[in-house]
Amino acid sequence: MLGWLLVAGMALVVFLLLCLKRCCCSPFGYQQEEYWGRFHASERELFQRTAAAHASLRAADNVERFFGFVSLDAAERAEAEAYAGAAAPVPSADWNRVTGVYLYRENGGVPLYSRLHKWARYHVDNNMEGMVKEMDVLS
Repeated sequence: MLGWLLVAGMALVVFLLLCLKRCCCSPFGYQQEEYWGRFHASERELFQRTAAAHASLRAADNVERFFGFVSLDAAERAEAEAYAGAAAPVPSADWNRVTGVYLYRENGGVPLYSRLHKWARYHVDNNMEGMVKEMDVLS
C-alpha cells in the first residue's frame, strides 16, 4: 500500500512540474502562445490539404504516363489544369528540413514558429548556407 502511495505521489509531482514548466518556462507570453498554437493548426491544415492535392496530381501524372490517359472527374480535371506543372517532386533534403523536431528560434528578432516557417524564411532570404548549417543539424 505504501509503495502505491509513493508511486501516485511521484506521478502527481511529475505532472505538476510539467504543468508549471509549460506555464512558467515558455519563451512566449500567453497571447503569443495562443497565436503559435493557431499558426501551427493553420499550417498543419494547409500543409495536409496541399500535400493531398500534390500527391493526387503526381499519382494522376504517373497513371497517365502508364496508360496514356487518366480518368478524372470534373473537379479533379479542373484542379489538374489549375496546377499543371506545379506537382514537381519535392527534394528529400527539403522534406528532411521541414519535418522532425523543432527548436524555437528567431531570425533577426522575428520568431520562426515552425520548421516549415524557418525553411521558407531562409529560402526567401536566399540564405542557403545558413539553412544548411542550422537545419541539417536537426534532421
